[in-house]
Amino acid sequence: TDKRIPTLHYSVKDSSDFVDFLKDPKGGQFDPTHIIHISNEKATLEGIREGLGRLRVDAQADDLVVVYLSSHGSPRDVDPNGVSYVVVHDTNLDDAATLYATSLQMIDLVQQINREVKARRVVLVLDTCFSGDALTSLEAGAGGTASRGFSAPVPRDKAAEISGPPAFSAAFQNLSIGYGRAVIT
Repeated sequence: TDKRIPTLHYSVKDSSDFVDFLKDPKGGQFDPTHIIHISNEKATLEGIREGLGRLRVDAQADDLVVVYLSSHGSPRDVDPNGVSYVVVHDTNLDDAATLYATSLQMIDLVQQINREVKARRVVLVLDTCFSGDALTSLEAGAGGTASRGFSAPVPRDKAAEISGPPAFSAAFQNLSIGYGRAVIT
């Protein structure tokens, strides 16, 4: 709802297409009653946390959980602690404090899934800018190439100049190496 954030033209379509694939008997073969699809005005911080809460309550150890997020992603350099965020419907860009209060921290998302979801098989798909930084530290040359970001792209040759800790890389690594867990960015 923050007018400073450009509209994403394909995010809802991408998530709807993904849901269709999951339901397809020739695709994911998921029971449609087990799919939670949150989009547009329902994709607030509270709405997304409630969806994750449903997974926390309903998913069992032998289930396969797939979490797909398609949105803007914020770069590390807009946060004083070097954290990237998934921008949600009600994100406020006034300053770093409001970004923190109204967005989904990528590190929180990974830690919450690791800690709270009982399923041993989890696939997390982050279709946001800057999500690739979650898997590769800046020291390893991870870029800030933006195709869906709400700020100017960071050229690849400037990536090494961005300061800040690789705050959430370790958390994503823990998710990716857990039993039956994968992260796609």
